[in-house]
Amino acid sequence: MSVRAAKFVDIPRLVELGAEAHKRSIYAKRATFDIELAKQLCARSIQRHAQQNYGGTLVLVSETDGELCGFIIALVDLVYPCLSEFVVTDLVFTFTYNADPRDAATMVKRVTFWAEANPKVIEVHLGVTDAIGSGWHRVGRLYERLGFEQCGAMYRKLIQREETTAEAGA
Repeated sequence: MSVRAAKFVDIPRLVELGAEAHKRSIYAKRATFDIELAKQLCARSIQRHAQQNYGGTLVLVSETDGELCGFIIALVDLVYPCLSEFVVTDLVFTFTYNADPRDAATMVKRVTFWAEANPKVIEVHLGVTDAIGSGWHRVGRLYERLGFEQCGAMYRKLIQREETTAEAGA
């Protein structure tokens, strides 16, 4: 079990983890995983790591026996448009099945500490959906154990499109 800041050399594995998560997700046949966009997101996020201004990020990886098994990209964003204060939210938070589950809690705690250190951040807002399986309730319980409260819900309406199984940039 080990949580550390992501490095640029981690980008290929982060993209692999993202692609693996996409294949397990409800979007596997409905949306195309774009490898180049994933690389750009990871590079841009690592470049902004630990910055506290708007658009700053915190990128952490979970490493078990030398293998990256999960990561989170947290982002400093506006609470709402036209408000000066910030929220820290998650862009991506994913793990493989063999990851140490304690690393998820460690990452959430580190994101929270990072947010609390920024005087302009007034809340941490982490999301959980059913995009990857039905186990999303476990993630919600993790957040609650760490002091988070549910603050609403998300609703989805699917738009019927042709199925796709292509990977862009492959």
